[in-house]
Amino acid sequence: FGVAEGLRAVLYHDPDIITVGELTGDPEEAELTVNLAETGHLMMTTMHASDTISPLYAYLDAGVKRLLLANNMIGVCLQTLEPKPCPACMAPVAVEPGTREHIRHAAACGGYLLPDDAVFRNPAGCDACEGRGYRGRTALHEFLTFTPAVRAAFLHGATPEEFEAAVRALGQLSYFAAQVKRAVEGTLALDSVLKFLPMAG
Repeated sequence: FGVAEGLRAVLYHDPDIITVGELTGDPEEAELTVNLAETGHLMMTTMHASDTISPLYAYLDAGVKRLLLANNMIGVCLQTLEPKPCPACMAPVAVEPGTREHIRHAAACGGYLLPDDAVFRNPAGCDACEGRGYRGRTALHEFLTFTPAVRAAFLHGATPEEFEAAVRALGQLSYFAAQVKRAVEGTLALDSVLKFLPMAG
């Protein structure tokens, strides 16, 4: 009894929302999820991915038609968890010029322009966080929202690289750029940003 059979069984109950644990790349399963969305159901599924672009092309690789996918996709969300810095002891830290330039370039490629006066911070540790510098975990996100302009770019038949460039030009940030923005706003530590800093090209 596989996911495809389960989806067909669920369909008899005509639910408004259907959640599939993880898309495995099975063509029948992929086609069914999109067809169910086409018939008015809110479909939610998960996939292991490092960005919000690759899941779309995984659907295409599974045989789903680009037009059908584009017309029924609301968006893709990438989420990871990272230690939440203690706001009581976040303090400015110096960043080596070479590292700052690397951050600036990678963030710009992802759609975010680092301000010249941007200040990065790290938690120093205090009584509020018992010297650890962190209090729990926080969710980090990248969102790909299928606006009419994004949908048109996807339907244009672009490669993943071309489509991503179009998405960034439309103002939707990459995962790294989104985290740099959070760090500049003071809600994410520099140490966390550096974990996701792309390799210099």
